[in-house]
Amino acid sequence: MALPDFLVIGVPKAGTTALYAALVRHPQLYLPAVKEPKFFLTDNAPPAGRGGPGDVQTYQEQIWRRADYEALFDSAPPGTRRGEATPFYLYDRHAQERMRTLVPHARLIAGNRAYEQRFGYTFIVCATDKSADEIVTTLEERLHHEPADELQIAADEQRKITELRLNKLITT
Repeated sequence: MALPDFLVIGVPKAGTTALYAALVRHPQLYLPAVKEPKFFLTDNAPPAGRGGPGDVQTYQEQIWRRADYEALFDSAPPGTRRGEATPFYLYDRHAQERMRTLVPHARLIAGNRAYEQRFGYTFIVCATDKSADEIVTTLEERLHHEPADELQIAADEQRKITELRLNKLITT
């Protein structure tokens, strides 16, 4: 039975896609290709509404059967932490109850929104050689920084990321 160890929740358009993109590249983590399976928004039943034309992909990706949800994590390499990112879990009390029941051990990651509200931009960290726990701990610690200090740290982290990417381009 493969279930997630962590869930990225939050507010749509507040950096969850960027956080997902960073986490999916981390060698100690596994996130399925379906970024927002929305499993906990359903109660083992297909989505009730049809939505509008912009909702076609959403409904195609929504998972409502537990076996299908577990299958998303089946190919996770041994020893990796499994996770998914569905921002809407933050708003849905029934989804939160389902999460508590099925994955009570799972860590909820919602700090990116708090970070963005505090500083006005998404959390930036060079994740190279950092464990998932280190990244989350870093986010939680940096939330307490003064804005001017945090801007300097974020700029330095972006410099590290840019330097790594440029070096990779030059050496390949």
